Amino acid sequence: MHISHEAGILEDPAYKPEREMFTKIVPPQLAPDKEVHIQIHFRDGIPVRVLNKESGVDISDPLDLFIYLNKVGGQNGIGLLDMVENRFVGIKSRGVYETPAGTILLHAHMDIEGIAMDREVMRLRNMLSPVFAEIVYNGFWFSPEMDFLRAAI
Repeated sequence: MHISHEAGILEDPAYKPEREMFTKIVPPQLAPDKEVHIQIHFRDGIPVRVLNKESGVDISDPLDLFIYLNKVGGQNGIGLLDMVENRFVGIKSRGVYETPAGTILLHAHMDIEGIAMDREVMRLRNMLSPVFAEIVYNGFWFSPEMDFLRAAI
């Protein structure tokens, strides 16, 4: 799905990750200066098809779709995140994450939501999303709070 790099030299906030670290993406500065036109089709919020408008690549198998988006996104420097997290146990940890397909799918889905969702429903969902993310991050997927949030969202 993605790869994360943590600890060691990354604990120095002044350290700039070197390009040799990356395995899924090229650094954005080295990405080609050319657009790739793809269409992503969703059904009930789930990505079901990706079509490359130039090459004609047309994929509908879920795993192949994700692998393809990782490849295309990675080649174009998409999906790099360098952040310091506040861990559940009370420590801070720096991580460098590479998630090209996840980034592409997130932004494509957000575009669809902007067209399809009611403004007030989206506002409520946006208020609940950080709570949802925190519960997942902390490992409480099977908690009563998560049952409530999944039903609400």
